[in-house]
Amino acid sequence: MTIENPNVKGIWTTIEVDEEGTETVLIVETDLELNAALPAFDAAKVDALIEAATKSFAASGGTFDRIHLVPIMKPAAKKVRKAAKKVVKKVGSTKKVAKEAKSSAKKSAKKAAKKRGKP
Repeated sequence: MTIENPNVKGIWTTIEVDEEGTETVLIVETDLELNAALPAFDAAKVDALIEAATKSFAASGGTFDRIHLVPIMKPAAKKVRKAAKKVVKKVGSTKKVAKEAKSSAKKSAKKAAKKRGKP
């Protein structure tokens, strides 16, 4: 099964079980913001995604009971990792930076002690 929408990043099926029985759920992973209270929320794009998923749902011949939309967080995590790598390249490894900071602090303390006339 496919869902024709550029914001669908993955689909899979799961089964949910409760006291009333079982339901087969089509999980649709999307890069869209699904929280209407946030500025990135785009109602038209979410509506288009729901329409495309519903169309595929109907074409499945009743093999699914529900659709569940799930936002993905991967792009943001990738951006954070990429930014962290840039920082490490600029400053060096954490151990190296810590060693340099310790050395610098010792030098500053010695200078301050000399100014006060203490060895």
